Amino acid sequence: MQWPDTFCFQGREIPYCRIHYNNPSERAVEVSLGFDFLINLKNKNNILEIGNVLSHYENLLSESLGIKPRTIIDKYEQEQGVKNIDLMTLSLEHKFSSIVSISTIEHIGQGMNPTLDYGETNDVRDLELPLKAIVKIYNLLEPNGQALLTIPSGKLMDLEWFIQASPEYLERLFSHYQIPRDAIEINFVKKKFMEFFNSSASHLPHQLWIQESDPTNLSYLEYNYPWPNANAIAVLKISKVTSDIQLDNDATPNSSLAYHSPQVEPISFDSQQIPILIETINKLREINLACFLDWHQEEQELYTILKDILQQILQHPDREKIALIFTLSNFDTDTASSLLSNTIFNICMEIDIETSTFPEIILLEPINHRHWFVVLNYLQYYIPLERENNLETEQEIKKILKPCNLLALKDRDTVQLETKE
Repeated sequence: MQWPDTFCFQGREIPYCRIHYNNPSERAVEVSLGFDFLINLKNKNNILEIGNVLSHYENLLSESLGIKPRTIIDKYEQEQGVKNIDLMTLSLEHKFSSIVSISTIEHIGQGMNPTLDYGETNDVRDLELPLKAIVKIYNLLEPNGQALLTIPSGKLMDLEWFIQASPEYLERLFSHYQIPRDAIEINFVKKKFMEFFNSSASHLPHQLWIQESDPTNLSYLEYNYPWPNANAIAVLKISKVTSDIQLDNDATPNSSLAYHSPQVEPISFDSQQIPILIETINKLREINLACFLDWHQEEQELYTILKDILQQILQHPDREKIALIFTLSNFDTDTASSLLSNTIFNICMEIDIETSTFPEIILLEPINHRHWFVVLNYLQYYIPLERENNLETEQEIKKILKPCNLLALKDRDTVQLETKE
C-alpha cells in the first residue's frame, strides 16, 4: 500500500505528524492540526496552550514562526516552562488572543490514568466538566479571539480517566451551556486504516485518516476499537463572538446521555488474516454494497435470489464503480463461488454486458468479526433480504449502513456516487 504523506482537512492537505514521540495514535493528525492552527494565526503574541503536548514535537522552527513563546499550563506535568495550573481555576482577568489544546480537555475533572501519572484522586467526577472546560476556554478568549481543541470522539464513553465525546455530547455546548452556534465549528476526522503492527512499525505506523462529514458514521467507534487509541477526533474551532458566558462549576448536570464502557479489545491480526483483509479492501470501489445472504437454502432458491440481485447490479449504469460483497457464514466457499459464477454466466448469456464496465463481485470468506469494522469504513449500503444471516456482528453493521433494496436498484434512485469520505 502506498501511504500518503498528507491528510485532507477542510479542503487542505496537511502533513501527517511522523515525529517519534507517543505517536502510534491520533497524534499523527492532531499535532499537525495544532501546529497548522498556530502557524496561520495573525496574532502570535498572546497564546495559551492547555496541556503540555506540542512542546514535545516542536523544534527551532517554532522560534522562527513565532509560536514558541506561549503560555503553557498543565495541572500535572512538571516541565521547564510549564505552569502547573488547573484550567478551571485560571483567572478570567487575563484574556488570550489564541488558545490551543490537544487531547487534554477530555481529562479535566476525570480520574487517574492507568499509570497513575495524572488525574483526580477523589471518587466524585463530573462527566460534563470537559464541556464546562470548553465554556471556560471561550471565556478566556479576547473578543474575536480563536481557539482550536481536539478531543477523542465516536461512541460516548466514560473511560474513568477521560471522556470520549460523541456528537450528542458536544451538542450540549449549545443546548445546555448556551455557547452560540456560530461561535464553534465542529469537524470530525476518522481513522480509516493503519499499518499493521510489526517490529519496524510499532512506534510510527503509517495511518490513513479522513474528514468525516456524517457524524452518524462515528456511532460504532470505541476508544481502542477497531484500531488502537482514538479512532476519531472532534476538532473544535472556537471564535469569541459574545461576552463571557455565565458558568456554574458546581451545578449538577441533568443529562440523559448514556455513557458506554469499553466492550472490546483493539483489533489484532495474524499472518493468515492480513492478506484476506487487504485483498478485500483493494477490490472495493466508489460504491460498495454488502449482502448478508443466508446460503443455507435450496439451490434453486439461492439461484433465484442471486439472479434478482446480480441482474440489477449488472444493468446499473454505474456498474463499473460498484463492488458487491456477499458474506459467508459456515457455508462451503467453493459451492458459493460456483453458484455465483453460474448465475453471472447465465445473466450475461441473456443480456449483452460490456466486460470493460463489469462490477466487482466479492465473496468474503469468514474473517474475524472485528475485521468487519475495518471493511465497514469503505461500505455505504446493504441489500435487505427476507432470509439473511443473523450473526450479531452483521446485525450491528446493518444498523450503520443505509439499506438499498432491489426496487431502488432497479429504479437507480438509491445508489449514488457518494462515499463515506
